[in-house]
Amino acid sequence: MHTFDSYILRQATKPLLTAVVVALLLLLVERMMRLLDFVLDSRGTLDVLLQLLTVLVPHYLGLALPAALFLALTIAFGRMQRDSELDAMLSAGIGLHQQLRPAFKLAVILTAIAAMTFGFLQPYARYTYRSLIHELSHGPVNNYLREGLFIQVKDTTYMVESLDRDRRRFSRVFAYQFDEDGGTSSVVTSRLASLTEIQGEPTSQLVLFDGVRLDLGLIVRDDDEDADTLAYPSVASFERTSIPVELKREDPFRPRGQDERELTLLELWSEREFPPLGLTQRLLEAEFHERAVRILSMLVLPFFAVPLALGRKRSSRAPGLAFGLLVLIAYNKLLDSGSFLATYAGLNPYLTVWGPLALLTLGSGFLFARAAFGVGREGLFNAYIANLWAIARPTSKSSN
Repeated sequence: MHTFDSYILRQATKPLLTAVVVALLLLLVERMMRLLDFVLDSRGTLDVLLQLLTVLVPHYLGLALPAALFLALTIAFGRMQRDSELDAMLSAGIGLHQQLRPAFKLAVILTAIAAMTFGFLQPYARYTYRSLIHELSHGPVNNYLREGLFIQVKDTTYMVESLDRDRRRFSRVFAYQFDEDGGTSSVVTSRLASLTEIQGEPTSQLVLFDGVRLDLGLIVRDDDEDADTLAYPSVASFERTSIPVELKREDPFRPRGQDERELTLLELWSEREFPPLGLTQRLLEAEFHERAVRILSMLVLPFFAVPLALGRKRSSRAPGLAFGLLVLIAYNKLLDSGSFLATYAGLNPYLTVWGPLALLTLGSGFLFARAAFGVGREGLFNAYIANLWAIARPTSKSSN
């Protein structure tokens, strides 16, 4: 029996890993195309883009695992039936319920992975993703330098007419510096400029090229003559000069836990009686039940996938595969709707969230019983009896 279990596991593991990798790659590439423009516009680097894609893996892994398990079992058992390997196992006295044992073991392993993913990895990854997006969106350059907008940072007012894509090079820059302690104020205009940040310091250098500097005189008091004197302004052109720019950064991103999807499974349960500010008890309970149901759904999928993989040997498995995927999509939508109704309509989550799991369990159990124990025309048990009868008939004729 151990040999048969190992063989079935090998047949299911390869398509499982392939399905997970392909699904993750497709989902991440689709998201990467949307993130690329945002990262470039926000002066981000390739490392930041890779960080964003990395923290998205737990989210997409939660979506890919159920579909991958279903596809893997459907492909593995469908191939073994077409090659008459299942018939050989039945002839050896290994029923379909015994053949399902290695598939159920695989489902148990994936259930543990799903529990870790839904319960812990996704909340922390979602918070990390949002903090990275916040940092990119509220960085110093994005926060203080915008096209055609006057921005004041302490005693300096800036305006740039156009920015390059990386937001480090500017065209037609205006800067006005006012000295609150007396002295002169300055107005600087330049055709081109670039921003150079000083590592570890809040002060950056705005380097100006090909411009004009106007130093404005202030009214000052002449102590000797006890009268006010107006200093004359001066104008000078320059090829290159620099202005210190103190670009303070935004406050750190908010603490984790102000969104129910950022709380772990244990935190959802422990804080449901006294929810954090902005959350409600219904919201935490609905989120907890939805995650728990998604985790436990992995244990039902073998009973759903294997019967759909079995059919006529010469027929295509496409109808069963398509039907199963449609059911999984509808099941996922039902869970989303059930969680919404439990949160905002006040319905019992045991009805709206656990109800779809009960329906999936009952339907899968019926399909498996129909295939394993001959409840229906296409069950393998009937095929096994027919084979025994075909073998027994020549023996009875010869005895007559």
